[in-house]
Amino acid sequence: MKKVLVLLLILIPSVAFAITIDDFNSGNAESSVSTSGDTAHVSVVASSAIGGIRHQIVTKAGGALDVTLQTVAGLLTHSLDVTTTGSSRIIWNASSVSSNEIGLAGIDTTQDILNISDSDGFRIDVVAFDIANNQPLSLTLIINSTDGGSSYQTQTLNSGINSLTPIIFPINNFIPIGSQAANFTKTGSIILDIAGSGPNSDLAIDSISTTGCSSRIPTATSARIIDRCEICEGDGNSCCSSFNVKSNQRKMDGAVKKFAKFANKVLRKIRKKSKKGSSTRIYARDGRKMFIEYGIAGWKKSWEPESIGEMCSETKFCVATSNVNTLNEYREISQEILDEVFIAIQKFREVGGNLKRANKFETKANKLHATNLALSDNMPEHVSSCR
Repeated sequence: MKKVLVLLLILIPSVAFAITIDDFNSGNAESSVSTSGDTAHVSVVASSAIGGIRHQIVTKAGGALDVTLQTVAGLLTHSLDVTTTGSSRIIWNASSVSSNEIGLAGIDTTQDILNISDSDGFRIDVVAFDIANNQPLSLTLIINSTDGGSSYQTQTLNSGINSLTPIIFPINNFIPIGSQAANFTKTGSIILDIAGSGPNSDLAIDSISTTGCSSRIPTATSARIIDRCEICEGDGNSCCSSFNVKSNQRKMDGAVKKFAKFANKVLRKIRKKSKKGSSTRIYARDGRKMFIEYGIAGWKKSWEPESIGEMCSETKFCVATSNVNTLNEYREISQEILDEVFIAIQKFREVGGNLKRANKFETKANKLHATNLALSDNMPEHVSSCR
């Protein structure tokens, strides 16, 4: 029966999900036992398996024929012949010795899961289960961690399967073996036990993985799958962007000086229209210094923010520096120039200045102020110092 099952299933495509424990696309091997009580063990190098080595162990409990555990054509098959019972064990531990419980050297099997929920954990993709005599089959996943902890979880197959069906082992549902639970961030070995009391059943598994976001086969020293920006398989830079605002600052500097210079032009017009010693002539003389000081203040605020740097949306590893106060102070300087210019324009009217020209002065003042505001809006309100 096992040969028929394999022939039917080799056409089913392999599906990759999350961190790959094994997709069985390499390291073809067969372990078969015909004598009750005996165990057969084969260890194979498998590039598609976590740790690079897969141990396949099969034990016969009873019956007349064979118990077989086979890896072929991208599938792991556990097959019991007619009247025959037995179990299989598969071990991933990156070691030539199957008893080594920490050969994986502390792989973080949660590294492609951002926030562990009740549905996150390990996934076994079963593509076929030929249930015989209504006898269920149990899949038990055991995790041993490098700190000495161990945990297990069993899922039972109670009905037949004829298409890809994910069997989920939530991390939150694992049960400690002994006093110390497994630490899934320090995985030392992974074991899958396949067992059932009934004879003549067949199981085919397409892949074993986690439920996370990557299909990578990790090592203990490989880079984390979820980067600092919380992006799967990211390069750590997607939440950060560099900036260079020197050109805009140069424009801000020039624009506020231009506004102050325009204000002094209005004062000169007032002075020409005013009598010597008059209050308006004194106002025009003293006002010149005020607008020069506004121009200097605007120049300083233009260059106070960092010209070159980085902006980042992820605050866990970046410290933000705010430009908001500086930019608001620049805007306030422009607003004060505008207010003072309008006072000057009114005085220009009072000393007999051309009304049409006065109106043009107001239009230009509003335009210059709007330019300053637009340039300040082009500046980043926050910049980042990232680790």
